[in-house]
Amino acid sequence: MKAFMFTGQGCQKEGMGKELYQTFPAAREMFERANSYLGRKITDVMFTGSELELMEAKNTPLAIFIYEVILAQTQQELKPDVVASHSLGEFAALVINKTLTFEDGLNLVLNRALIAQKVFEQFETAMGAVVGLSGSVII
Repeated sequence: MKAFMFTGQGCQKEGMGKELYQTFPAAREMFERANSYLGRKITDVMFTGSELELMEAKNTPLAIFIYEVILAQTQQELKPDVVASHSLGEFAALVINKTLTFEDGLNLVLNRALIAQKVFEQFETAMGAVVGLSGSVII
């Protein structure tokens, strides 16, 4: 049984997707569809943007969603039997299992990102991540 697993936020990195864009014509076409749908070149942020720019609430979820969907779709020989996801990854999983179209998923993630960006601009917020510590240390 083959399973695809899609993560939530936190897996973004500078240059994400650039190799897919350069290697697979189908991936390039999907990146361009995303750019067109968004009315801006999210690929500029993903491929050559700074870490700070990529981590903006209006960019991170879009970059991860687009990357995850395109990466999965370029793996034609590995059709998954099941998909699993966490948080933001649920949108990519829904596209890959054909519950949503790419554009519908992009629209949902875009609106989620815009709402988050507005909240972050209006209120003093902070976020942290704990990586590699056991629960007993955190408590």
